[in-house]
Amino acid sequence: MITEDNVKQYWQERYNAQKEKTVGYSGNLEGYRERVKWVGEELGKLNLLGLRVLDYGCGTGMYSHIFDKRKYLGVDITKELLKHTPKGYRYIHRVAPFMGVKIFNAEMIYTNCVLQHNSDDLLRKILQGFKLQEPNYLVFYECIDPWIHNKHVKPRDYQVYDGFVTGAFGIDLVQKEQIKHTFKGEKHSLMIWERL
Repeated sequence: MITEDNVKQYWQERYNAQKEKTVGYSGNLEGYRERVKWVGEELGKLNLLGLRVLDYGCGTGMYSHIFDKRKYLGVDITKELLKHTPKGYRYIHRVAPFMGVKIFNAEMIYTNCVLQHNSDDLLRKILQGFKLQEPNYLVFYECIDPWIHNKHVKPRDYQVYDGFVTGAFGIDLVQKEQIKHTFKGEKHSLMIWERL
């Protein structure tokens, strides 16, 4: 489980061991592309793809192409991963896992299988950083399978995430949508909150 003390080391060690394959797809690029396509289709149905998006924990930018490149900013803690991102999109390296200042006028914060790696305390700090960005939407795609729980993944169901979001944002954001999805036998959820 990632804490504030070991977050940089954790992602750096994963990068050192697996290089650009450190995030998300465990070497199964074709399966990962299917997941990217599915997320893009679901967000498209909800008319969320044309918004200014901050992609938190963007890694190699695998999801960047589903968004408008003029309205996209990817953020990651591992500088080396950003060297593998698609050209034409904006990316920045953040040393801290949470954002203590507003860095982008984002209408939506998107994160994909990032929050599930963090301890509850670190998740609270990350969400406080999200609040500073003043988004109209939060979109999380995270593992919710309880049997996956291991040293580096803590699945939480949408009700638990909703509690964390409410704790950070109060009643400013309400859960709008929750779409369950099974990928490679693992249960995931696309969770969306909208500003009132």
